[in-house]
Amino acid sequence: PHPGGRRSGRLEVVPLPSPVTWDRIATWVRMFSRDGQAGRIERCLFTAHRLGEEDRILPFLFDCTVEPRWLGFANNLIYLGYLSEIIDTFGWGKSSELSFNLSAKLVGRRLGEPERFRRDAVLLMGEMLPAIEAAARNGMPAAPEYDEDAFVRALVSVDIRKSFEAVRNVLEAGVDLHRVITTLVLMAADRMGRTPVNVDAGWEQLTTELNLAAALRTVVRKGGRQVAAKGVFHAAWQVFANRWINIPYRPLSEPPKAVALDVAGEDSGMALVVHSIKTLNYQEVGGQVVGYLNAGFSGERLLQEMGRAILWDDTSSRILPA
Repeated sequence: PHPGGRRSGRLEVVPLPSPVTWDRIATWVRMFSRDGQAGRIERCLFTAHRLGEEDRILPFLFDCTVEPRWLGFANNLIYLGYLSEIIDTFGWGKSSELSFNLSAKLVGRRLGEPERFRRDAVLLMGEMLPAIEAAARNGMPAAPEYDEDAFVRALVSVDIRKSFEAVRNVLEAGVDLHRVITTLVLMAADRMGRTPVNVDAGWEQLTTELNLAAALRTVVRKGGRQVAAKGVFHAAWQVFANRWINIPYRPLSEPPKAVALDVAGEDSGMALVVHSIKTLNYQEVGGQVVGYLNAGFSGERLLQEMGRAILWDDTSSRILPA
């Protein structure tokens, strides 16, 4: 017997009866997603796999999760990104059952009635999407100017209309999507870096901001640029939802302190930073990292050593993806 008691039973997933096409499957999945019927979505995805439509499944799932009604469910995009890594590593043959079950639970969960701000944001995003999709079809202007600081200022303005209008303007202007995603990642990292560490200041929410912004790179690769463009609205909503953390605006163009770390060399600087992490010297470690980088030492090596320190203590699993 299982030490935790009897295992829950699981019925075998069988494909839908023929004839069935990908277009019909896609229509059914969207309908079942709106109705919160995860079990039926899993069967549809299983059938698509049996039809040899694997290449369409992930782009379609990403497209489903960037619909306006999923604003506020950041883990949809983050976890689908993780599943895509599993599929890339192990292939559909070994990962299909896990991927279909978990992704169906993501896009097939039941949504309650949204609170007022999220309801307004869902409507606002829905109004803006046709123009963005039309701009994507008609082609973008070459190398437009991009005021990154103004974009960040709008995102942290605690005004969801101003935030979404800034997203729309940047996307319609044709700013490179990877450049926009870089801004979102840097902004999330900067917000986390300026948050006091001696209080409960919303670390889980800030980590979600960072992971969601980083996940948009996977969305670009797997779902395409138009799907990822919709995902930018979800990242903007996440910042708005975290407005209670009350981190003041700071332009990303503002350079960090230029003081270099006074150590014998790169290895000594890296050892000092890692020691501060292990001894919880949170008052000093931030400045040490800035000084380490200002000295011209390798940031990649430092990340590797930080990762080893985190894994050794095994207490910070949620920070590793970021």
